[in-house]
Amino acid sequence: MRFSEDPNYGFAVGRVRAREVFLLRRPDYDRLVSLENEAELLKELRGRMPLEFSEEPIVSLENLLEVIHTENRVFFQKYSQNPDLYALITERAVLAKPILFEYLRRLNNDFLNYYFKTAIDLENIRNALRIKYLIEKTEDNTTSIFKNINRIWLKGGEFTSEDAVKYFVEPWSTIIEWVAKTKYALCLTEGIEYLISQNSFLRLERKIEEEKQKILLLTRYLVFGYEPLIAYYLFRENEIRNLRRIALGIKAKIPREWLKENIVCVL
Repeated sequence: MRFSEDPNYGFAVGRVRAREVFLLRRPDYDRLVSLENEAELLKELRGRMPLEFSEEPIVSLENLLEVIHTENRVFFQKYSQNPDLYALITERAVLAKPILFEYLRRLNNDFLNYYFKTAIDLENIRNALRIKYLIEKTEDNTTSIFKNINRIWLKGGEFTSEDAVKYFVEPWSTIIEWVAKTKYALCLTEGIEYLISQNSFLRLERKIEEEKQKILLLTRYLVFGYEPLIAYYLFRENEIRNLRRIALGIKAKIPREWLKENIVCVL
């Protein structure tokens, strides 16, 4: 895989490596989900989150998470050096926007092409599985599955909507056989089997997000280029989502094992 290897990002990569030590790992999440309330969660996190650009006093967990999100964007913008790169990574719902391919064309980077192609594939399959599951629960209409999958299918991935539809109108066993032959077999097979047995997308959602994060791990040993900066930004944003899930779960007294199942982490 060809990386940017831009020496102009040498200092930025050094900053990223210094910040990476503060990212939460799986054992950290296991400890956090065992806490009793939001106050304990906030106390645990105060010393773990590097706040460089904000002097705002932290008065609540949501306040802390908002500050972390703002700092993460400021850090990424400060060192990204390229407006296209910043927009590509931070723009909401970029997968569904035609501008995605213009950004990728201009940046001409194998790592970015691979990451977003994977993201599109997994988003398409996730949406198709949701459509099949919901329609079968309500009307069992093959025509409706076909129509809805074609309507939501994102372009730019490895699979076309025509390829997918012929499998998604078939029984679940056929879908599992199909995904088992793709490069996403380890990610999707377990998630689909969990969906069928537990009537829950929880594991599938986690597996899909972790599959994308595994690509970010390819940047771990780079010393130049913007790829480590991208990986750090996305890992930190994922961390914020995880912490919001934990806070809501603790407040709602969700069983700890369910909370752990919801935590996306490959570190």
